[in-house]
Amino acid sequence: MAQTNFNYNTTVKEMFFNTNLIPGNNTLSVKGTNQYGSDIKIIMLIIRHVELKTPPIEYHKSINLSYNIK
Repeated sequence: MAQTNFNYNTTVKEMFFNTNLIPGNNTLSVKGTNQYGSDIKIIMLIIRHVELKTPPIEYHKSINLSYNIK
């Protein structure tokens, strides 16, 4: 699907856009055309699911001591 909603900064030569990626292989094609001709660059983005381990939880038993002072 062609992405037509993007911003390009000519000073730093960066393009910004939002898109949806799927797990697995995603192909990003960027084509530019001007009065001097056209060019295309193709990038393969591979999205892998990484399962994060839950950090260990430490339980500390609190001790409440009561003192009666007379």
